[in-house]
Amino acid sequence: MITAIDSAKLKQIFEYAEELISSKEELLNNLNVYPVPDGDTGTNLSLTLKEVIKEIQKLNDPSIQKLCNVTSEASLMGARGNSGVILSQFIGGFCEAVDSNIDKKTLLKAFKNGQNEAYNSVSEPIEGTILTIMRSATEEIEKHQSYNSLEKIIKSALIKAQNTLHLTPDMLPKLKEAGVVDAGGAGFVYFLESFYQAVGGKELVTSTSSDDFTSPKLARVWDETVGVFGSGGIRSIIEFNIKVLKYTFSKLWWVIKQAFHILKVGKDILSFRKALKLFRSLGTQLKWENIKRANLSIFSLLQVWQKPPKERYCYEAILSDVIMSPENIMTKLSA
Repeated sequence: MITAIDSAKLKQIFEYAEELISSKEELLNNLNVYPVPDGDTGTNLSLTLKEVIKEIQKLNDPSIQKLCNVTSEASLMGARGNSGVILSQFIGGFCEAVDSNIDKKTLLKAFKNGQNEAYNSVSEPIEGTILTIMRSATEEIEKHQSYNSLEKIIKSALIKAQNTLHLTPDMLPKLKEAGVVDAGGAGFVYFLESFYQAVGGKELVTSTSSDDFTSPKLARVWDETVGVFGSGGIRSIIEFNIKVLKYTFSKLWWVIKQAFHILKVGKDILSFRKALKLFRSLGTQLKWENIKRANLSIFSLLQVWQKPPKERYCYEAILSDVIMSPENIMTKLSA
């Protein structure tokens, strides 16, 4: 059980954060619709952390105070974009509160200071953004000060941050309209994921539980509806397909409006590229393979539904992971 974070462990936390967030760069870019849909949140967070890593790798067995000083300066000097600046302010505030190995009390002090610096860096703080995720994680760390294990404390903060991230579309209408969670908030969840993995002494795993909270809307709808198909029946499949169609058209219309706005404001090649990038990201957001899968599912089910009752009674168990042709379905039923 780890009860304090030393210089080497803190360095590893930032290294993990840079590697994990860089691996999620495209995903975070595709989530980026607020405050403007410029699709660069993942890139900005990644570049900000890369600057930190570049500077701390020059240090040879530094004290934790020296590491924090260099980390703070590097993050502030290397901050990119709105999300990068806010993250750098959090890191700066966090590091300012650290003067020795980080126990649970220092961890709380550092998170509180980081959260305050992040909020103070924004003239009009908006809830439903990275700031909300920072605050929810900090509150959870304070709530669990009775725990002795830092790993356990951070895990609680991570779970709370994940759940809060899932609620961000209800806080910001633009997120709900686009069917995504906040990109900056998702980036901070991955920062906490890195923190948790490093403190737990684990090898970095880039496929994490946080992915369930940052996946595009249709992927979640598929998991919630078709993933429990056995209890939903054919009605669930049809309802899912209706959701797919509604979401597809609403997302397409949203992209068209944003693209026209970009081209109207800036009539240059850069604006054209930004508009084109929006359309390219549409396929990622909609998860076309899920749409195709849903339609194939319905086609197969309807054909089976035409069979005699005794041959179709177990249709609910057919679509677990793979799509089967009507012939294969009937073979399975008669086996």
